[in-house]
Amino acid sequence: MGKVGIVLAICALFVVQSCDKTSGTFGTTKVLIIGDSESNLTWIDTNFVQNISGLEITIWNGSLSVPTLEELQMYDVVLLYQNGRPSQSDTIGNVAYHYVMQGGNVVMATFIWQSRTVWGDIFSIAPLDTGSCAYVVDSLGVMTDHPLTRGLKSLTAYYRGGVTGVQNGGQTVASWAGGDPLIVHNKPNGRIVAVTLFPAEPSYENHDYTSFYRLWENVFLYAAWGDTRSGKDSPILARPSVVKTPAKSERPAFGTGER
Repeated sequence: MGKVGIVLAICALFVVQSCDKTSGTFGTTKVLIIGDSESNLTWIDTNFVQNISGLEITIWNGSLSVPTLEELQMYDVVLLYQNGRPSQSDTIGNVAYHYVMQGGNVVMATFIWQSRTVWGDIFSIAPLDTGSCAYVVDSLGVMTDHPLTRGLKSLTAYYRGGVTGVQNGGQTVASWAGGDPLIVHNKPNGRIVAVTLFPAEPSYENHDYTSFYRLWENVFLYAAWGDTRSGKDSPILARPSVVKTPAKSERPAFGTGER
């Protein structure tokens, strides 16, 4: 193949990839989920894969070990959350900071806000900071027209909201009806999306989760690729959700105050 043919082939490949991304066609998104509760991690892994197409999920118990920067860089997006607190959260937060500053993408979710002072450097660049979980049932409120809000119709939750301190150039694209931010994002280098919702909420509560999985799909895809699917319906289901209610001793560790 001559030089012209090579150039044309490269251009054609670029056009196809661009069309795929803008038309909402995504391949596999590699997601690393770091938490502290084995039962929560297992529930999230099982139910997210069953209800959101295209995710390749790896779970990591942050109370047992800390991933290296090189290990984080194997993934398109990393989710940081807690239900208690990983015993090595400070080190994990420092590694996550360097991951983002070198172009990696992070999602931060409830209850990480409770222990923000012991999550290391990641909160120095996070789009959301001040506050803790509201522990009050509320529903989806005001949304702006944004890839992160595509397909969202209705959502009600208990382990949500309460965090109000938008910072570091954070942009709020969805709020709870009571006014607390629901989805806030910024881009210190890689993308960070903050979500004031517990990712294992349906395993504990019984509310309107119509858009629960579509919200998490949007969050992962936007953090990883800067775009989301343009489908009309939500959620995009692979097969029916399997919801297992944990034993009483496994219920969320936090009460009404911070830890």
